[in-house]
Amino acid sequence: VDMSEKGIIGEQGDAHWKCHHGSKRVVSVWKSMKSCVTGLANNLEKASPHMYQLYLLLKERPSDQPITQEELDLASGKVSLDVTEAGTFLKKLRSQRGNIRSAFAWQEVNALGEWDQAKFEKLLVSWIVACDQPFSAVDDSEFRELLQYTHHSALPFQIPSRNVVRRYVMKLSEEGIATTKQLFSVC
Repeated sequence: VDMSEKGIIGEQGDAHWKCHHGSKRVVSVWKSMKSCVTGLANNLEKASPHMYQLYLLLKERPSDQPITQEELDLASGKVSLDVTEAGTFLKKLRSQRGNIRSAFAWQEVNALGEWDQAKFEKLLVSWIVACDQPFSAVDDSEFRELLQYTHHSALPFQIPSRNVVRRYVMKLSEEGIATTKQLFSVC
């Protein structure tokens, strides 16, 4: 549409859209809104709750999963659904979304690969050194609970004690000193 409900044309970059759902009112997106679609979403939520639910489902969809022609026809108002049909369609979309989320979750867990205790300990020591944490941080019950909770593998999970961490840090220091000496000896 060429102008807002109030008859305002606006500036270049402003757009006015006639909603094909509910009251079919004209909704404007002003350039000054910087692509904010809250007004459009609020209108849709009031005018057509089922279309708003469709909007939310499509908004959450991964960008690599294209919108189907059926979804596009529904969203554009070319095809209308009664309340029962809309509920069935949305239920089907939610089910697909759940299946996709499960697939991505499985993929993410498997992408992490097998548990590597040595790598974990190296990362832990790096965190302690970089964040200037005391060696005793690894003995705090809250820290251990956090790590136990985030552990993704069925393999045993061992959090090294402060003494083990101290030894790792000392070993890192010795390796760092040796590397620095080697750099200076080349010069």
